[in-house]
Amino acid sequence: MIRENTSILSFWLGKPFAKENKINEQRKNSNIVSDKTFGNTDLRKEDINIPKLIDIDYEELNKFYCVKKAGFVKKYKDGLIAFCNENVTNLQLMSVSVYKNDMKTDNPAQHFISINNNTEFYLDVRDIEYYNSIKEDLNLYVSYKKGYKNKLLHFNFKKNKAVIDSVNRLHTYLENKKVEGMYSKNFDAFIDEDHITRFVEGLGVSDKFETIKDAIDGNLYDSGSYDQDYKNEIVEHQLTGLSNKISKTDVLKLSFENFLVNKLIGLYGMLHTIITNSTEEQLEKLKDDATVFKVLKLNKEMLNDPKKITSCVKQFIKTVPADADYETLKKMLKTHQNKNIKDSKRNGSAKDKNFSISTTDVVIHLGYILLLLKYTELGTHLPGIGQIDTKNKNYTDCYIFWQKVRLFNITNNYIEQSDFPIMLDKGKIINNEDLHNEIFDIGQKQSNIIKNTEYILEDCDIINTDTKLKIKEILKEALNQESGLLIPHNACVEIPNDFIFKYARFVESKDFITIFLHDEKDRYATEIFVKGEDDFRYWLYNEHNLSDYQSDENIGNLYLKLSACIRDWKVLIERDSTMTCRGPIVPRNVDTERKRWFYLPRVRYNKINTKEQSKKEKIFFSETRVFSGERREHKRKLQTGMKPSKAQIVLAENRGVYIPEGYTYVRKSVWGKLKKSPREIKYRSKSMHGLLFPFQEDIDKAEKLINMSPGGFEEHCEKYIESLGYQVYKKWNYDGGIDIRGIKDNGSRLFVQCKHYLESGNPIGPDVIRELQGSVDLETKDMEKCEIDKMVITSTRYTHKASQAAESLNIKLVTTDDIC
Repeated sequence: MIRENTSILSFWLGKPFAKENKINEQRKNSNIVSDKTFGNTDLRKEDINIPKLIDIDYEELNKFYCVKKAGFVKKYKDGLIAFCNENVTNLQLMSVSVYKNDMKTDNPAQHFISINNNTEFYLDVRDIEYYNSIKEDLNLYVSYKKGYKNKLLHFNFKKNKAVIDSVNRLHTYLENKKVEGMYSKNFDAFIDEDHITRFVEGLGVSDKFETIKDAIDGNLYDSGSYDQDYKNEIVEHQLTGLSNKISKTDVLKLSFENFLVNKLIGLYGMLHTIITNSTEEQLEKLKDDATVFKVLKLNKEMLNDPKKITSCVKQFIKTVPADADYETLKKMLKTHQNKNIKDSKRNGSAKDKNFSISTTDVVIHLGYILLLLKYTELGTHLPGIGQIDTKNKNYTDCYIFWQKVRLFNITNNYIEQSDFPIMLDKGKIINNEDLHNEIFDIGQKQSNIIKNTEYILEDCDIINTDTKLKIKEILKEALNQESGLLIPHNACVEIPNDFIFKYARFVESKDFITIFLHDEKDRYATEIFVKGEDDFRYWLYNEHNLSDYQSDENIGNLYLKLSACIRDWKVLIERDSTMTCRGPIVPRNVDTERKRWFYLPRVRYNKINTKEQSKKEKIFFSETRVFSGERREHKRKLQTGMKPSKAQIVLAENRGVYIPEGYTYVRKSVWGKLKKSPREIKYRSKSMHGLLFPFQEDIDKAEKLINMSPGGFEEHCEKYIESLGYQVYKKWNYDGGIDIRGIKDNGSRLFVQCKHYLESGNPIGPDVIRELQGSVDLETKDMEKCEIDKMVITSTRYTHKASQAAESLNIKLVTTDDIC
């Protein structure tokens, strides 16, 4: 029988598995090891040599799950059984959890015993009544997969303080949860037993870090009896063994499981809110809004039994086929999510839980959960992309990954396997901190945001009115341009002298301009600009508490910089030269080998507060208003008997402009394409950037063809198309698989795909040809009948099969040799 005060046991399995002289040597060191792991253990440790052996049928033993890192103890006969996979040739060290100052547990699984500080076993809150009945006289049976096949090691804990305290703590948790929440107790929030098993395995991982934090904070049971040097020795010992026990993939899975549980609890809360705020008639009508509500069958009776809400969600998840197509789910999520972002601006606070809930939020939330469960390989893969690359990442990076990654970035394929999000708080980069110091705070800070919605407050009240006005003016000018130019995909701009970020990466889509700001470890934060609006959504500022480390003025200047970059890409022609494209290069002062396309000079963006500077600003904003007003698109009345050309009608339709009888459409003059001098072409860029940083007086000429960026190559091809007699027009800043559209006065059309394989030099295959044909078929489906030509232009060459495909589809193939 184990002593009442014992919480640490040492023992071995006997001569069939280990040599006694080796065990005796290990016994000499066991006090040192246990003390460094658990603190002063003199009064709590007991060596029982070889435990009592109990017979068990081999088939019966195989019914129990062998725990690898962490799992539950299971009910067995008159006690509990723990089945582990530890090395049986060594002296074993088993500890029963002892807690200081009645610290509360916040999980429905209570840590119970640890074997060799490697395999963790937990009590299951669902078995609390059984534990209460045996805690005064507990029989614990332990089996080793590599040990006896038909025998169990038996330990009897009679009136053992550590055992009784562990059960009592779990009972207290259950009582607290009856008040605090309806979905987190008894594992009601979890999908199935496999989900619970994975979650408990994750607890075993987090326990390793939490134990180190307890040692640092003096929360070990006997920490008051030893000095700081001894405490440091304990911490150092635990840190040294951490990398041998826990991999970065283990932490990535832990992050995933915590994130998934919070998403589920958030979904249940959303449904509960909708049911509470709706009548039965409204709930019935919901079934017409989305297919998901037909399956969920929400009704008022669910309020009386929360398990009915969790059950309907679990049932829905189980009805989704295991081989369901990811692309279909991604398309649905992307459509709903993008519309949700575009149509509504969040003015509430995730922290205060006052976001309004829509049915679209529910569809997105549930779709995200399906994506997590079916397409992430339990948190180790990015859906549709591949395995997450943890090379050169630390534990904290991995723990933050799922807490901070955005569904928006996943479904739009904006991030790659090695892209990890950054977390800023308290004026520091949390990613750079040791995980054991931050693991508690990270989980608590993110849980409310994760449970309620992916999006946070979308406003910024610390940027001064003057700067805010400039940002809006610049963005308005950018989106009012009729150049139709897209920002080059993944185009980057350096941000010198910032405390955190080294460069910004821009990605443009039909409705959004998404900006990723990268730090010195190439981790990113996300900002977004919704087309049609006049300001940013300030995800960056709100999500990362920028004001903790940046002055209000610097934050304003950063957003000024971002808006100016957007404006220049929308306004300037010959971007390879006027925006100083520097080709694919490794970002300066960033720990990465990945090359990026960089534009704009390496310059400072800090505002200069001088009289000359103020004069520049006044001139610029005065010029901006004059410039924009003189080149506005308009309708012009025609002379009697005249009709607008087909080309003008098409251009008006693409702009959504109504042309009444007897009028024609005059598109906005595209600045820079009116044969202006180089000095005039440069002006628009310099006038803005002069506000932010000193510019070189002369801008280099366009690079040679081989060094053109994809955007520059497209502009080069546009000139060729115009030389053929076509007017080039864009489709609302969205290419739809077609890079250039041309129309002649007689209404005939030309659709062009441009391919500039700068680095690889690979030839064009038939897939590009077929892709263009598909895009043209889709775009011309509802178009008025007219002559249609198709063309592919490349800077490399075509394969034989590409030529055959082009001939059969009547697509003209052109190389730069033909147009230069």
